[in-house]
Amino acid sequence: MKCTPNGDITDLVLPDNLVRATRLPDVLGCFDQLKIIQLERNQITGELPGSLLSTMAKNVQHLILSHNHIKGPIPAEIGLLDHLQYLELDHNHLNGTLPPELCQASNLTSVDLSSNHFEGDLPPCLSSGLDYLEEFRVHCNNLTGEIPDMTGNTKLHQIEVQCNEWTDPCPEWASSTGLMDCSPAECTDCNERSGCVPAVLDPRCPECVYLRSW
Repeated sequence: MKCTPNGDITDLVLPDNLVRATRLPDVLGCFDQLKIIQLERNQITGELPGSLLSTMAKNVQHLILSHNHIKGPIPAEIGLLDHLQYLELDHNHLNGTLPPELCQASNLTSVDLSSNHFEGDLPPCLSSGLDYLEEFRVHCNNLTGEIPDMTGNTKLHQIEVQCNEWTDPCPEWASSTGLMDCSPAECTDCNERSGCVPAVLDPRCPECVYLRSW
């Protein structure tokens, strides 16, 4: 945990701490200097409360809750996080469609929503307007429809969308720009950056467990 000289908490970094919670505590909204919330690989359950996101909107830059047991949809209030740069909610039990309000968090640099249960189309607004977006990962979900042309986000250099149910898993804009790996994807390589070893952990990729370097 990191604080200002006045004692205000700015960084809440507690990965791998066996933190148990049935939801993110509302008290987080009381820390008006809080910039970093990093609680990956704990035992947090429940849904992401939209009311909490709205009270955290002032300063939060990193929201990292990967490898927990969070369920439900991403609330529309995610768009209120004007300063959010890193959104990492991968390896949870989130579902529903991705809210178009995600595009209102216009300072996003990295988005990782992989290995959840999201469905439906990607919001068309992802095509442009996220001027700082460099990485976008939604592989291993149940997403359908077309992958929107994201070349309008000029800093984007990596897109991972494998292991979904796209109409066209490799659109022309992706193959011509090299933003996506368009080689045939099996579940055993749906997360290139992490690698796989035999295990049964993810129902969408039963051959794999994803190992991420932190």
